[in-house]
Amino acid sequence: MATFRKHGKSIRVEVSKKSNLQLATFDIITQVREWTALAETAIIESKSTDIVSNKTVSDTFERYTEEISPNKKGAR
Repeated sequence: MATFRKHGKSIRVEVSKKSNLQLATFDIITQVREWTALAETAIIESKSTDIVSNKTVSDTFERYTEEISPNKKGAR
């Protein structure tokens, strides 16, 4: 599903399908229509690789503990 919003002289497009959101800004409506069609097709065909499905919340917490926490003020 595509949403178009006028932002000043440009047009902002949001394409959302299968919990995947893609955003773009254009000056010409024909560019908007072309990009929207391509973006929707890419999402439907699952060509978008923004979603990481093999990671768990536990993996994320472990990575945070190893990489981020040591740099915090209270780290020992």
